[in-house]
Amino acid sequence: MSTYCIGDIHGCYDEFMALLDLVKFNPKTDFLLTTGDVIGRGPKPIETLNFLLKYQDRIISVLGNHDLSLLRNYHLYSELKDAASKEKFLFNLKASELKKIINEKNGTEMISFLRNCPMTFWDRRHNLFISHAGLSPEWNIFDAMKNGNHVEQLLRSEHFGILMENMFSDRQCRWAPIKAEIQNNFAQKQFKTSIHYRRHMDYEDGIYDYMSLYPSLELDRCIYTINALTRMRFCYTDLSLDFDCKDKPKENKNRNLKPWYDYPNSQFKNSQTIIFGHWAALEGKNPADNIIALDTGCVWNGSLSLINIEAPAKRYSVKANQ
Repeated sequence: MSTYCIGDIHGCYDEFMALLDLVKFNPKTDFLLTTGDVIGRGPKPIETLNFLLKYQDRIISVLGNHDLSLLRNYHLYSELKDAASKEKFLFNLKASELKKIINEKNGTEMISFLRNCPMTFWDRRHNLFISHAGLSPEWNIFDAMKNGNHVEQLLRSEHFGILMENMFSDRQCRWAPIKAEIQNNFAQKQFKTSIHYRRHMDYEDGIYDYMSLYPSLELDRCIYTINALTRMRFCYTDLSLDFDCKDKPKENKNRNLKPWYDYPNSQFKNSQTIIFGHWAALEGKNPADNIIALDTGCVWNGSLSLINIEAPAKRYSVKANQ
């Protein structure tokens, strides 16, 4: 039995299958983890999603920004009331995935699968953490998991639409002010009087329906979380996230920007391993021995890469077909 982790697939299904064949992946005994962005720009999103659906008991895929973008487009499309508006929406849509998915018999199953994917993955045995974009310098791994859990709850709840309509925003680029506001609210005495609230509204356990009481603050939390886990590459010196620069680190000319992994993070331990995708410009070059970059730009005519997490130093790759 082996556990593999693969970089951003982006609907490059043929390369995906070739890579699994290369390592002799057996869905009956092996497990597969992905760094997210399983669709987006590539030629075969339907085939890719159907494979993930077929073997979903053996595959865990964290969500990437392209996966979330698909969910957002699906929600906006579903909210339209008449056929003409829906047709116009699809016509103006740059991404082709939604157009294909809504014509599939199991299209709603594909959407449901993505809505139930996690934002992060933690392997306790290997002390290994996976997210699409990495780990915010303002967080430790458990902060990322806890706040990722809030996003997951909203994705699966009646608040799904509110999240979809607000999640892609550049305004939440610092965590410290949001954390301070959360802690301030939970220090107020009136929210300690109810047994129900004490049981379900503890900031530390993250299992309450916070959206109903503090919708704007919960959105701020979730927007920052999505930005940090799926959009982050560079950070400013005050640790705020940048969303514009996609360069290779050596080509970046802004002295106020550094890659997220270059900022000292006393909460991140050398015994822990981070695996991320998202940043194809890194070309799979690991920033450190315990920080593994797996997006090697298959959809940009690069390659698709995979590691066995038991022996992450060895990397398997197949070149893009087109």
